[in-house]
Amino acid sequence: MGGCSRILVCGGATAAAAGAIPKNYFFVLEFDDEGLLKRSEITGSVWKSKQKHLAEWKYSQGLAPAKGRELFVIDPSPRLNVDRETPSPPGVPIRFAMEEFRFTGRDDPLATFLGHKKAAFGVIMADVQTCRPFTEIVVSAVAAQLRFGGHEVVLQDADIIVTGEIADFGVATSIGFSTWDAIGTIDVTLKFRCSSAPDGLRTRRYQSTQVLKTSLGPSKEDFEIVLRACLEDIQSRMISDAELTKLLNNPDPCQNRR
Repeated sequence: MGGCSRILVCGGATAAAAGAIPKNYFFVLEFDDEGLLKRSEITGSVWKSKQKHLAEWKYSQGLAPAKGRELFVIDPSPRLNVDRETPSPPGVPIRFAMEEFRFTGRDDPLATFLGHKKAAFGVIMADVQTCRPFTEIVVSAVAAQLRFGGHEVVLQDADIIVTGEIADFGVATSIGFSTWDAIGTIDVTLKFRCSSAPDGLRTRRYQSTQVLKTSLGPSKEDFEIVLRACLEDIQSRMISDAELTKLLNNPDPCQNRR
């Protein structure tokens, strides 16, 4: 499963003629799923305490909740095809390149906000968000499914380009007489086109809604489970999609479009 890793190091005090003036430095390192450095930051101030500086940094990174609320930060990456029968390898693997995926639900290419955990009368108890953009999570799930089918995902010399539009990627809560449920929803449209021609090959839309019933209210783990189930359902729908299967089983899907 994917994840987000951050390391925060703080400390230090500078000296002056009148004596030591404390200045707190923060050294922030952020790594990707492969353990490679994505971002680094060094900052400091003589006017702010470590606690205040850390709180402001968390708010700037979307890691702190609104006042009076909890914050659930999740990474609902699909499991590695658990309990699935490995399909027969294709006669000729197709080389896919994953290009632009965008979230159309909001004008925010780095969207991470999923929704709220709510109580009775619509009271918001917690904000729920992902630790990386929706687009990255969906791209990873689609690419993993293509690899699982025996195909290749490459950075160059691709046969087919895959792009996507995500209309919905979120969570909600539903309160009934005896349960307090977590609900996850995904709506994604995938577009497949030949790298050698601008014409589209297939446009496939996949939607999934999953519900997890709880008695005491959804936890962070419950929201992660229900949204992961949506992604795994999307992967299953790709497997059972006759139109997509026809494309994937074609030894040369772009032969008539060059």
